[in-house]
Amino acid sequence: MPPRTPRFASLLTAALLVGLGLLACGGSEESREVILDDEEGPIPTPTQAQQALNEALKTFNDHCLAPRAQGRRAAYPLSLFNPGQSSFEYRQLRALTEADLLDTTVTKGERGLPAYRFALTKKGRAEKYDIAKGQGYQSMFCYTVPQVIRVDSIKSVYNAGPTPLANVWFVFNHQKPADWVDLPSVQRSFSGLPPKSSLDDTVHTDQLLMQVDDSTWIDRRLTGYERLPSRSSAAPQQPDTSGKS
Repeated sequence: MPPRTPRFASLLTAALLVGLGLLACGGSEESREVILDDEEGPIPTPTQAQQALNEALKTFNDHCLAPRAQGRRAAYPLSLFNPGQSSFEYRQLRALTEADLLDTTVTKGERGLPAYRFALTKKGRAEKYDIAKGQGYQSMFCYTVPQVIRVDSIKSVYNAGPTPLANVWFVFNHQKPADWVDLPSVQRSFSGLPPKSSLDDTVHTDQLLMQVDDSTWIDRRLTGYERLPSRSSAAPQQPDTSGKS
């Protein structure tokens, strides 16, 4: 048998490296499978858990703002009568108009004074959410939305009561922040906004879910609210959390 040449040895080494790489990839996918433990009772599927967690992340989102003039009910369109350029409420609404979340028309009101009417644009309706405040909700404009990117494990929690509970460990990040939040008028008019997060900023955490019927699980924190929050139909596409990367 002729001796192996350096070229043959190089090819053999490359093949071994490729094989090891494939094995490593397979091992990585295997490690990303969702760990399920239903020893103590029923648990949500990964899809049900993802839906419940995304709902809660949106509901308790800190990256949102609301103009003071709208109040908690946010009954648009709303009107300001002769606010003047120095009015704080007017400046907030004008900033959201520059952000294309609102549009405005000016008409004559009582005694000939100008009335400014602010209405939601299509973009404004898409980026408006019900955010949990106290034991109720406040309608707010959100410049980024958290979303689940991976469910790691789901474990049933022993509970002597009639309502099943499950603890879910998961990872989430935030969508790319909307450009309108960087407008100087928005930054001047809305103070104390949380710092923006990038897609690379991920959070590993866990949350307790509660089963409310055969097919619905919700974040346990939402049980203190009289209704689930309303959502825009323009929800972001949800990532796959089936356990495969």
